[in-house]
Amino acid sequence: MLIGFTDNIRSVLRVWRRLFFRLFVATLVVSVPLTALILLAEKPTWRVNWIGAAIAALSLYVPLIIFSLFKAIFIVARENRTSAVKNLGIEATAAQLEVCRRFGAQVSVPSPGEKLGIAIQSLDALPLTAVRHVIENGTCGWYIWGGDYSDDPDFYQPLCVEHLARYCPQLLPYLAMAPGWGVVLAPEYEDVWYEEWRAQPAVQSDGPASGGSAG
Repeated sequence: MLIGFTDNIRSVLRVWRRLFFRLFVATLVVSVPLTALILLAEKPTWRVNWIGAAIAALSLYVPLIIFSLFKAIFIVARENRTSAVKNLGIEATAAQLEVCRRFGAQVSVPSPGEKLGIAIQSLDALPLTAVRHVIENGTCGWYIWGGDYSDDPDFYQPLCVEHLARYCPQLLPYLAMAPGWGVVLAPEYEDVWYEEWRAQPAVQSDGPASGGSAG
């Protein structure tokens, strides 16, 4: 799936714009007075010097663009690997924060050791569906399955949230969305929605109904 990759690209571009603007301004402050001094010192050849100045500026800003882009990639990669932005002491990756921002979802990162329900035997089927119910009894609230939903009591198996990457790495960017949110993924397809009843403990049943867009 390319959705997590796309969110990382957005994060890189956002950081790159900020870095390039700062470097551009700093370089401009130095290069403009220096270029003016050179031009004033050689008035007879202004035409040649303006061309030379343009070439010099181009040769300066191309490396600046490349440097700032690689620096942005490094910053986003570091955020994904380590601290990023923390919510209630739990870390969220840049990709997770970008997904929450894009859909207006509250950030609620599952704690290490919390369990989710996953229908491992169904994951080869499409679409891939994940819904998050209320957090309780050591679970993070996420239920994940592929293809058609089943009421079979053995449909889901418990899985510690830190092992999700082994089975569904494409869902990792959505993992920090708060209870009530759901997502359906398929090649070149994404559907994300919110249902308030899923986040209410009073209406929880023994298993997660497919409901809404989950189908």
